[in-house]
Amino acid sequence: MRSSDIGGMCRASGARGDQVRITRNAADVEACTPVGNIDRIDPNSDIHSQMQNQAVGLRGNVVFETTPIFGNVATGVVYRCGAR
Repeated sequence: MRSSDIGGMCRASGARGDQVRITRNAADVEACTPVGNIDRIDPNSDIHSQMQNQAVGLRGNVVFETTPIFGNVATGVVYRCGAR
């Protein structure tokens, strides 16, 4: 599998952001391994697509979203969970 450097992160060419699940339920990630954080996303764009793409760059497959309900910055923790 080829990789390319995108924004300082190594991204596998076969991975797709739409395969990344986003959750607000901590139980969904309790058996998973954290692989990185999402600290800031442009709120004027498709926030969930950006989160999913960043998760792929970190080789994760689930994002635990921690964005405040009334916040203007999207945040989350990227996890790698078992086979999906």
